[in-house]
Amino acid sequence: MEVDDIKKQIAIAKQAVEELNEPLKTKAFEIILSKLLSELSPIGKPPLAKHLIEGKSEEPPTISGATTCREAIFKLMSSDWGRRPKTMREISDALKLSAVYYQDSRIATELARMTRIGMLRRLKSEDGKGFAYVIARPT
Repeated sequence: MEVDDIKKQIAIAKQAVEELNEPLKTKAFEIILSKLLSELSPIGKPPLAKHLIEGKSEEPPTISGATTCREAIFKLMSSDWGRRPKTMREISDALKLSAVYYQDSRIATELARMTRIGMLRRLKSEDGKGFAYVIARPT
């Protein structure tokens, strides 16, 4: 797909969403843009575009000020984002989006410890192949 074609499609999409309210305009533009970028090249796709295309608009919150891995995980899971069960991979990716980097083994260890002391609950994941975590005590 050529750049001129993309510009034309963006103009058409912009005109189509003009009458929507602001939150819907923003979401519609994100979906359209991610679809166009995915057609342009596989490396041009934003990291969360898969969730937007599938209708999962739930983006993880940005956290700051966490001094330990446990504190960072707790801040994530205490948010609205953490109210639905999240896999270790989702938690790890969310931490990276906030520029909080821990090795997966460290995150797994901390999730196990937080489950053991009652901060988190561990459930079977939706696919049944692993585990998902949810906050045990809503804040």
